[in-house]
Amino acid sequence: MTNEEIFITYKNGDKKALNKLIEKNNGLIYKIINKYIGVKRAEEEDLYQSGVLGFIKGLNHYDINKNNKAKLSTYVTYWIEREVYSLVNGRTTKDIENKELMNNCISLNTPIDEEGAELLEVIEGVDYIFENTIEKEFFKKIRIELDEVMEKYLNEEEKVVLHYHFGWFGTTYTDVQLGNLLSVTNTRIGHIRTTALMRIRRTKWAFKNRKTFEELGYISKHYLRIIYHG
Repeated sequence: MTNEEIFITYKNGDKKALNKLIEKNNGLIYKIINKYIGVKRAEEEDLYQSGVLGFIKGLNHYDINKNNKAKLSTYVTYWIEREVYSLVNGRTTKDIENKELMNNCISLNTPIDEEGAELLEVIEGVDYIFENTIEKEFFKKIRIELDEVMEKYLNEEEKVVLHYHFGWFGTTYTDVQLGNLLSVTNTRIGHIRTTALMRIRRTKWAFKNRKTFEELGYISKHYLRIIYHG
């Protein structure tokens, strides 16, 4: 049976169907958690449980009629990554030392539009090294705050679009892929992204940090394009 066929039996009350879905998608869950094992001392079992929780949340949000253009495995990937990412970044016992993951977490320099505006230009390339520990911690703090702002002010659709458009979890989607995932047109994806960015720029957090970046002289080198738009 396909994921979608088992999902239908799950929604119809088959209690065994959930375990079947988890077992069938264990490979997907492990593929996602493997890149986080050892980061901030995250253990495989904790990551797996978090991945399963995200998978179940994805199932509960999946509408097989509305999301018929997206395979279930594609749709739940976002929820798994989101849950695991939250677990890892909620840990404070150790800084992230995995260089590849660090790049994925902070290299949000994918162009927003054709003019080349960028969401978060805090590095100049994958080999960029922060000038000092204070600067590193400053941008980690900004990154966490931005995540909280998105959680507070954006709806699920907007968060999905920004997360995947800007490679929030290390996975970048094109507008075509996002359109298939959310069962909307490419044009609609662009509108969702524009609206989401505008919502963030209008928050007190954005105004506060724009002033901070200007005072620190980071606008020309390391600036939050998401809050500085000019």
